[in-house]
Amino acid sequence: MISKVLAAVMMLALSFSPAFAATTAPAKAVQPVEIYVTDWCHYCRDAQSYMKSRGIAFTAYDIEKDSAANRRYIELGGGGVPILVIGSKKMYGFSRERFENILKSEH
Repeated sequence: MISKVLAAVMMLALSFSPAFAATTAPAKAVQPVEIYVTDWCHYCRDAQSYMKSRGIAFTAYDIEKDSAANRRYIELGGGGVPILVIGSKKMYGFSRERFENILKSEH
């Protein structure tokens, strides 16, 4: 029992160390990130907030205000927002885990 508590305390202490933080930090985008959005889409806002919080540069295109963005959105398959383009990969909808996995695979 004591060893389990001690292990938990050690993991907690490690999680606050700079060395541990460096190994668990999210991937940074090397490839350009584009996101196709609308004003009313909360998933779009979540995705943009997540990227801002992680320091990931991106370009957002509002498909309802920009006709060129709307054409590109349709070319990408449309059907819902957001659509993210990360390098050569596309992501329909938004999930932090999938996004991070795509970033890592594009390095």
